[in-house]
Amino acid sequence: MEREISLERFLSLKDFEKNLRRLVHFIKSDNVPILLMTQPSLYKKNMSNDELTVLWIGKTFCYTKKSFSRREYPSANSLRLAMQAYNDVSRKTAKTKKVFFIDLDSKIEKNLKHFIDDIHYTEEGAKKVAEVVANKIIQITSYK
Repeated sequence: MEREISLERFLSLKDFEKNLRRLVHFIKSDNVPILLMTQPSLYKKNMSNDELTVLWIGKTFCYTKKSFSRREYPSANSLRLAMQAYNDVSRKTAKTKKVFFIDLDSKIEKNLKHFIDDIHYTEEGAKKVAEVVANKIIQITSYK
């Protein structure tokens, strides 16, 4: 059974932020360039039935068992808001730690042409991700 889930139920968000900040701190201490990016996903406000059909991550990893045969799992909208929160952590960390950043989520169109499910890419989606990341790396290396 699908239902709206508040962000507080996504318990790993605080650990994600703490661990990302720690990782950036230690990599920066070795003077290694860092490129953070947001995680693209299929989640969006108005999803088609075909798009909703391919979602499986919430049902598989984010469910709450209510009885022997009944599970509750986050709605696509709840997952969208959670992904947005995690991406906001990456955005904020890149800004406060002054590292290179790509808002990759905004660069990959949210449709079945680019995604096979919640977060995994089609061949075309993977090519687009590679293109965006490669262009940023080229920009970074020519900047120095």
